[in-house]
Amino acid sequence: MIHAGILGSAGYTGGELLRLLLNHPSIERISPYSRSHANQAISSVHDDIRSDNLLFKDAGSLKEDSPDVLFLALAHGESLEWLQQESWAGEAVNSGQMKLIDLSQDFRNEQSPVHNVSFVYGLPELNRAQIQQAQAVSNPGCFATAIQLSILPFASTTASPIHVTGITGSTGAGQTPTSTTHFSWRTQNVQPYKVLTHQHIAEVTTHLTETFTTLPKIHFVPWRGPFSRGILVSTSISWEGTHEEATQRINDAYNSHPFVHVSDQAVHLKQVVGTNQAMISTDLQEGCLVVSVVIDNLLKGASGQAVQNMNLMLGYKEESGLSLLATR
Repeated sequence: MIHAGILGSAGYTGGELLRLLLNHPSIERISPYSRSHANQAISSVHDDIRSDNLLFKDAGSLKEDSPDVLFLALAHGESLEWLQQESWAGEAVNSGQMKLIDLSQDFRNEQSPVHNVSFVYGLPELNRAQIQQAQAVSNPGCFATAIQLSILPFASTTASPIHVTGITGSTGAGQTPTSTTHFSWRTQNVQPYKVLTHQHIAEVTTHLTETFTTLPKIHFVPWRGPFSRGILVSTSISWEGTHEEATQRINDAYNSHPFVHVSDQAVHLKQVVGTNQAMISTDLQEGCLVVSVVIDNLLKGASGQAVQNMNLMLGYKEESGLSLLATR
């Protein structure tokens, strides 16, 4: 049985990791670390988790505790800083004593290893075999996950530019309140942001370059939506085949991947919120194929996918602890 640690367990993704790991059949012990809530009850932050014996721990005890797997659920930039400061962690990873899964963007793109720790990019539908052999995994971004799932089946089949639009819930911006996550601003409102410059496009480009013979230009327009969680992306691709051929291509690509499903009806967020599932639907008109993907940004786009990666790294069934029903 496994001892799992979570550094940054007071945030949205840390809370989701706690909920998943508490119900995982192979996790015997959980150590939730927080630099801001040490020694406080978990319920003081995540008030739906009623466990009197589970307290936030001081991050300084992490080395002594020596978990078998450690999730880094820190803000962007903080995982890199932590790993640079804590040389013991790199030694534990490289010696095989600890598996490491980072949920920030710090190690998603190509860069030099820190303390000789090399990260495998953790999109199972792209890199499952490499994840199974990995000591350290960099969990993909939420938009990056959905975008890649929409494009991967059509690798090397189009040279025309790819156009993507996407809308996300307010939890994608993290737990710290901002003017654009405030309820009175977000409700009954939508807004484009980071138009054509969103950081997840660099991530997508980095990893799809290895799949496409020649990667077309990807144009991405993200939107802030008036809901708390979930992502929907629609990707427009030039396609010379039939609608049935496009659907079959997607089915063939994901037939062996348990969390990706193709629908013959238009997908919607209520199908996936609260689950680790990705639902895909397609439309074709006059050579333009639109591939729509919905995921839960905190699960398949973050913590659920992190647990999926843990399962692969530890040799467990990929779906273990992730049999979740949508919260409709």
